[in-house]
Amino acid sequence: NSMRIQQSAYGLCQPLVYGKTRVAANMFWYGDFKATPHTTVQKSGGKGGGTKTSNTTFSYSASLMLGLCENQIKKIGLIWVDKEQFVPKQEGTITLDPIDQLNFELFDGNNNPPWGWLLSKHPEQAINYPYLGYVACANYEMGNSASLSNHNFEVISTITLSDTIDDANPADVIEDFITHPRHGAAPNLKIADLDEFRTYCRAANLLISPAFTEQRPAYETINEIVEAVNCAVVPSPDGLKIRSFGDSAITGNGVTFIPDLTPVYHLTDDDFIGDDEPVRVRRSRDTDAYNHVQIEYINRFNQY
Repeated sequence: NSMRIQQSAYGLCQPLVYGKTRVAANMFWYGDFKATPHTTVQKSGGKGGGTKTSNTTFSYSASLMLGLCENQIKKIGLIWVDKEQFVPKQEGTITLDPIDQLNFELFDGNNNPPWGWLLSKHPEQAINYPYLGYVACANYEMGNSASLSNHNFEVISTITLSDTIDDANPADVIEDFITHPRHGAAPNLKIADLDEFRTYCRAANLLISPAFTEQRPAYETINEIVEAVNCAVVPSPDGLKIRSFGDSAITGNGVTFIPDLTPVYHLTDDDFIGDDEPVRVRRSRDTDAYNHVQIEYINRFNQY
């Protein structure tokens, strides 16, 4: 289901977006609404008895600001306005991105200045929103509807695997999600070295592009990510640590993951038993085994 509903509301979470994915906007400023009349005159009838009929329709415009996410935006890709999709368009030697076709200005969330147009027209309302990624447009054409259409944007975060691969490494996502000084869940939390986790995900091409749009406990989000990529959070004196279940070497995306298969154990006298059976095995019935898994996914190549 590709439907994501644009909103204009207080109290919503500012989404965190990683990689490249589609998000609905939240309109947080709106003004300068204008209705422009368009009158047409039609003549009818013969000589001497003709009549004129006039018909007036309206087109509408307004200036607006649409919030997208809290973390920094690298670029806006595709844009959807209701059912219409805007893609890069070639005009002569120039390629117009969707954001340029619709005359939006991007504020990437990296210490934004106030919107220049708002500063000149409504200086008392010109708040800079320094760390919010958003787009703005003066006198945005809304067509023959006085209501703003549903707008969705393909947001590309600054946290991606590389300049050519727009999905993100789960290790980079979790590190930013937890430790970022502004939007991190626990900026002072001690985290162990994530290099093994990072290498495993990159080599196995286990990359993600999530948009966290709803409020929920941070540990649920972290567990959801690590389970999806065949890993687990494990206790460690060095802080939060993530290990993979991968048990064979993998090469991909320019790196090689080599698993550490050395067993780690610490045994004392309390771990040894006397004459009891050392191991007892209880097998579940085959009919009780998990054999049905539900997976939900969105298809980037089918408009998400």
